[in-house]
Amino acid sequence: MQKKIFHLTIVCLLLISIGGCTKEKALALQAASLQLMLSTVKAIQSIDSWCFSTAPSVINLDGSNLDDRASALAKSIIGGGTPTTITKIREETQEIRQGLNSNCLESSYPKLNEKLQTLKSGTKALNERLADLPKGYLFSSDAIKKLKPHMKAIFSDLSNLAINFGQIPVQNKILEDKVRKIRHIEKNDEDTKIKELSISNELKQIIQSQSEIESKQNEVVSSLLVAAKFAKDILENIDAWETLTINDILDIMNEWAPLADTLTGGRLSTKKIEGLREEIKTYASQIGVMDTTLVSDTSPAPANLN
Repeated sequence: MQKKIFHLTIVCLLLISIGGCTKEKALALQAASLQLMLSTVKAIQSIDSWCFSTAPSVINLDGSNLDDRASALAKSIIGGGTPTTITKIREETQEIRQGLNSNCLESSYPKLNEKLQTLKSGTKALNERLADLPKGYLFSSDAIKKLKPHMKAIFSDLSNLAINFGQIPVQNKILEDKVRKIRHIEKNDEDTKIKELSISNELKQIIQSQSEIESKQNEVVSSLLVAAKFAKDILENIDAWETLTINDILDIMNEWAPLADTLTGGRLSTKKIEGLREEIKTYASQIGVMDTTLVSDTSPAPANLN
């Protein structure tokens, strides 16, 4: 649906591009900004999805993890005295899930979490600014240039999240339970062949778990890079607003078209992702907003299973 809206927007802008007036340029910029908003929301949602795949094993919530919270909910259901309902289960489990997600980066990567929170607030502020500007004011060059600090802040958050998120290792705590099981199998008195089979099954589950988390992590990085690319292209052209034509903006949005697939589940090739990563990192460094230490300075300590 989002991809159809994207292509429909380009067609509509082409139909009005004959005049080439400031109003039409502003409408084109609004359309480009909408694409940035959609891609940023998608990136934030991908982080939430990654968080939940990691959080049950990694993140403590008020001193308790997912197992503790689920156990506490089960006890409350048993002691409730009345049959539970779909509404109660939906609300209670949603609260647990959101709590785990909200604490996901905060405990392990506070610098990364700070970027995520400012991205959320910055996206909301930019969206409100675009929506609230009177039309006559929106079409002035001065108003367009006042959007620059907001665009720069959003690009800074997106680029730093994208570059640093790829550096997050699969956390040791995810392996703790499995390693404990393997050690237990090693010590029991079962036949060697049975122990080998049991350990083999545990190892396969570890590999599958790591692959799933890495896949979600790659989705996060891809989504962030796409949104950062949109923000970069808008930011680069704000200063040139006076000489920019509607066709220039349409050329930019046509270049974005292949990236729009990612908003509806499409995937970028490894080569494309690496190209975007280099482009975003280079531009972020040029304008002085790149920080590659958001993960390395705060990597969690290895698990102790001795």
